[in-house]
Amino acid sequence: CNYSNYFVNKNLAYSSKYRYDFISSSKRRLPVTKKPHFERIPLLLENFDKYDHLVWLDADAYMLDRDLSELTDNIKSDIIIGFDQSKKVKAYDRNFPNDINIQTGAFIVKSSDYSKRVLEEWLSQGMPAAKKYKNYGNSLEPKRRYRFRDQGALRWMYFNNMLDIRGHSTILPHGTLQTFNPQNNCNSYIMHYA
Repeated sequence: CNYSNYFVNKNLAYSSKYRYDFISSSKRRLPVTKKPHFERIPLLLENFDKYDHLVWLDADAYMLDRDLSELTDNIKSDIIIGFDQSKKVKAYDRNFPNDINIQTGAFIVKSSDYSKRVLEEWLSQGMPAAKKYKNYGNSLEPKRRYRFRDQGALRWMYFNNMLDIRGHSTILPHGTLQTFNPQNNCNSYIMHYA
């Protein structure tokens, strides 16, 4: 993406200030038959054993001026992820009583055996799980566009509580881990232009 240099530069400045490593990659690690949305998983797995925690950011997201160790030092879950935009939560709560309306554009995984299993299972579930999530959502609300691809696959895992994922995750309210509103980012760690 052409716009990604703007975000890369912001994330490099953040990483320098807080002494974190920043990895940016456009390298394809999966066969071209796989959706590029899943490329985040092998990139995370490739770097998994080098760090205590890994943070994923979509190319249209950047870190705000808050040290992420405030979260990682205080939340002991293997996965820290946030709700999608709050205006959508009621629809999802109604249609998916067991679903967690998560947004995968930014999340944190602890370097643990459990997190590694979740990432591997997420990749393994892939598009079939995303399609199941989409089809189930469309059967309940045909005019709504349900999320697809990697986000749909992970939501399907939460919906079915695969690997007891809900018991190993902390789901933060929208606006805590990330926000989509530049006017309302004072309490967030990540600005995401999703």
